[in-house]
Amino acid sequence: MLDHKKIAQEIIRRTGGLRQREQSVRRFFVPALQKLFAGLQVGDFIGSQYCVIAEGSSFSSLKNKSVEEYLVWGVDGSQVYPDPQLFGGDTAIINVGGIQLLYEKDNGFADLFITTEFIVQEEFCNQAPNLVFGPEIIDCIRFLREIECGVGRFLQKPGALFGFLLFDGSMVPQGLMLKNAAVQQFVMKKYVELLKIIREKSIPVCWYTSSPRSLLWATAVEFSEGTDVDLLSQSMSQGEISPVLGYKKNELFGHELSGLDMPVFVYLKMGEDVVKLEFPLWIFEHKDLFERLFFSLSDQVKKGFGYPVALTEAHMHVVVTENDRQLIFALAEQEKGYNSTKNKNFRKKIIPV
Repeated sequence: MLDHKKIAQEIIRRTGGLRQREQSVRRFFVPALQKLFAGLQVGDFIGSQYCVIAEGSSFSSLKNKSVEEYLVWGVDGSQVYPDPQLFGGDTAIINVGGIQLLYEKDNGFADLFITTEFIVQEEFCNQAPNLVFGPEIIDCIRFLREIECGVGRFLQKPGALFGFLLFDGSMVPQGLMLKNAAVQQFVMKKYVELLKIIREKSIPVCWYTSSPRSLLWATAVEFSEGTDVDLLSQSMSQGEISPVLGYKKNELFGHELSGLDMPVFVYLKMGEDVVKLEFPLWIFEHKDLFERLFFSLSDQVKKGFGYPVALTEAHMHVVVTENDRQLIFALAEQEKGYNSTKNKNFRKKIIPV
């Protein structure tokens, strides 16, 4: 049984330590970061990978502007990994979908969409014999499918109203740094192609991360007691934008990208949250496009009471819950000759305490 008293005492202890840390941040590290921001210039290096693309102070004019009419596609994905309980472990399922939202003064609509893809081990291994069929590669395929889905939906955009794609998470497939060269090659080849299409079709796109766990700015001012969010949440005012950073080299995981397709990113204080926004460099250099994207995204966060409406709805539409998984398994069991009684989840249900 849970020791409720012990857990409550530990929460109180840790909360007290959090307050002390916040006081330390305000006293020592907030002034250091604000001084660093004020002194940065375009071209300055931050850490070993990044350089300053634009100073944060150049965005002060964006705070008080707003937008009323636009289209947004929130895109997300989910998966059921290969499991012995599902077709003997040789099949995975990827769901990708989301929602299209139209905002006009006198009109509006919402349109949900979803696609389900079955990834079969034999077919996959025939196409990519150097890769291991498992959860890691399924995550990579899901990442690519989300972009493909969003691009396809945008290209069907009705009318001339401004619209943009919104994805949850990082623009850079961070998990690739832990993958072998064959996986990196598999993902980056398609990723580079998709970024090129996005640029050539002039598709406004943004990746959104709430409360990222990054340590970039914390490391820059030698703040070792927390993350960038702990620091930036007390250093930035509502609506303030940090300096925009980009990569020093036009290369990701051994693959050269067009300079215009390279990711750039910025931190933004939105409500009680600090978020990280990532987008290709060409969007940022297109001032009017970037401002429209920024205004529309800010409106999404406002409408969602702190988190973009489109991403919330997209996630709810495509997420695979544990109940969903068990229903899929139960329906699969009805197939002729199929039996999942060896699965550990089944055994847990029948083994007495």
